Amino acid sequence: MIRTAGFLLWGALLFAAEVRAEDPRIPMQGEVILDPAPLTTERAWRLDPGSVNSHRAGWLVEHDADLVGLAAVERRNGGFAVSVNGLIVAARVHLRGLGSRRYLPESRFPCGVSFDERFLTRSGAESAGRRAASLWIKRLDRGRPSLEATIRRLSAPEGLSAEREARRQLRAWVRRQERAWRAEDLPAAARFAWKEMAADAKKTGACRPGAPGPRPLPGWAELMDPRAEKPKPLLLARAPSRRWAGAFSLRATVEIGGLRLNGQFLIDPSSRHNLLSPSFFETQGAGVAQLVGQLGEPETLDWQGEKRAGRTVFADVVEIGGFPTGIDAFVLTETKVFLPPEHLSACCDGVLGQDFLNRYAVEFRPGAEGNHIRIWDRDRFSPPAPGDWYWVETAARGDGWSSLCTIQGKEAQLSWAPVSRFTLAGPGTGKASVACSGLDLAGAAPIDRANAKEWKAGADFLGRGPFVLDFASGRLWFDRKGLERSFVAAPAGIGLAFHFERGERALRVTALSPAGPQARALAQAGLKESMRITEVNGVPAGDLDLWEIGRALRGDRGDVVTLKWSAGKAEKLFPLKLSSRD
Repeated sequence: MIRTAGFLLWGALLFAAEVRAEDPRIPMQGEVILDPAPLTTERAWRLDPGSVNSHRAGWLVEHDADLVGLAAVERRNGGFAVSVNGLIVAARVHLRGLGSRRYLPESRFPCGVSFDERFLTRSGAESAGRRAASLWIKRLDRGRPSLEATIRRLSAPEGLSAEREARRQLRAWVRRQERAWRAEDLPAAARFAWKEMAADAKKTGACRPGAPGPRPLPGWAELMDPRAEKPKPLLLARAPSRRWAGAFSLRATVEIGGLRLNGQFLIDPSSRHNLLSPSFFETQGAGVAQLVGQLGEPETLDWQGEKRAGRTVFADVVEIGGFPTGIDAFVLTETKVFLPPEHLSACCDGVLGQDFLNRYAVEFRPGAEGNHIRIWDRDRFSPPAPGDWYWVETAARGDGWSSLCTIQGKEAQLSWAPVSRFTLAGPGTGKASVACSGLDLAGAAPIDRANAKEWKAGADFLGRGPFVLDFASGRLWFDRKGLERSFVAAPAGIGLAFHFERGERALRVTALSPAGPQARALAQAGLKESMRITEVNGVPAGDLDLWEIGRALRGDRGDVVTLKWSAGKAEKLFPLKLSSRD
C-alpha cells in the first residue's frame, strides 16, 4: 500500500465511477513528484526497503501502487467478487543534498569512458530519478491487463476473504513489476542520465581535444556521506550458531498459514532471496499442499551455482531468538546441502539471504567457547568498541557482495563468500596481499583455490575474528585482533576423514607421514593410520566437522590441541604442540 497519506487522499478523489469485477478495465492514474527533503542512506532504507547499495545512491524512487475503493460484491450465483474504483500509482523522487560527497563537478567527468556509476552530478541525479519514476508508471500501465484479468476472475466464499485475496494478488503483481523495473528500467535510467552528463561536460569544454585528461574517480569509500550521529547501538537478538564448513547457520521459527515450524537456516549473502526447503514441511508432519493460500508466483533463481525453480511463499511470522524479523516472503526450493558423514546432519531447512541481510547489521562471532550471531538494529548500529573495529566499503554485485580492492598490487573486485570453506580464491598462486578501502586485510593470504576466474574471500579469510555484515550501510566490519592474526597452514602429513560406522560418525586417520614435526610427534606418541580420534580439545569428534578440526590444528584455538584416540581397548590423550610451524 502507498506509504504517503497525500497520495491516498488524491487517489480517493480521483475516481468517480465504480468499476465492477466484470468490467475488463480498471482506470489508472500516476504522478511523478520531486521530494524536497535531502536523501540520506538511512532515509533510503525506510523509503525503499527493496533497494540495495543505498549508500551509493545519489537518487531514489519511492514507488508503489494501490487499489482505490476496493469492496466485496456478492455474486448472483453465490460467493463474492470485488469492485474497484481504480488503480493509483505513485512515484516520488528523492535526491541527495547539494553538499553530498556523492556529487562530483562536471570537470571530473571521465571522458572516453562508456559508463562509470561513480560519476554523478546533481542535475544527473534528478534526470535519472525522474526517468526511473516515469518508467515505473509506464511499466505498471503496460502490465495492468494481467491485474485486471486476475481481479475479474477472483471469487471467494466470504466478502472479507475476497478483499484479502484481491490485496494479496495486487502485492504479487506489484512484486513482479518491481523485479522487472529494477532489472531493466533502473539501469536504463542511469545510462540515460549518463548521456546527459556527458553532453553537459562537453559544453563546459571538459572533454575537448587537447584538454587535460580527467583525474581518476574517487573510490566508493570516499563518495560515501558521513554516517549520521547514532544513539547507543541496539541489540535485537543473539542466537547460537552452527558451522558448516565454515559457514554460519542459526535456528529460526517460521509461521506460515497457521503452521509454526522450527528449523536451521544458513546465512548466505550470495542468495538474493530467502529460501525455504519443501522437505522442511515434510519432516515436521506438514506438506506444501497445506500452503495453497500462502503461495505466490513461480520463480527462477540462482543458488549454489545452479538455476533453480521455486515458488514464492508468504510468511506470517519469522522469529530468531524470539525476535520478529519482519521477513514476509521466501522462495520454496530445495536447500539441503553438506550431507553426512562430513557433518552430523544435513543443512539446512532454509537460507537467509540478501532480503534478510539488508534489514539488519549481522555480527558473526566465532570462538572456542561456541559460535554465535548477533542481530543489530541497522539504524542504531556502531561497533561496540569503535577503536577496535575497521570497515571497508562493500556493495551488491551480481549474486553476492564485493569490494573494490588492491590484490597483488592490482585493482580488482573481491567477492565475500562466507559459505565457502577456502581462504582466498583467485587467478594466482602462492600468497596474495589484500587491501580494501585503504585497509590492509591480509599481508600474505594463501591462495588455496588457484586459477579461479574471480577473487573471492572465503570463511577462513573472514572468520579469523568477529566480523559484521552491515550491508545496508555499505560496510563490512573487521575486528582489529582478527586482522592481526596470520594465516597458518594445518600441520603437514596429517590426514583425517569421517566415516559412518554402525550408524555413528567416526573420525579416522587417513595419513600420518613424517613430512612435518607435528605428524612425527603424533606417530611417536603411538597414533597410526586408520586409528579413530574420539576427542579434539575435549569435544567429541562426532560433534565437530573437518573445518572446525582443521581450525584447531592450524592453531586458531591456541598453540596446543589435545587429541584423544582409541588404541585397542585403551585410550590415549596427547597434547600436540603447534608453536613450531611446518
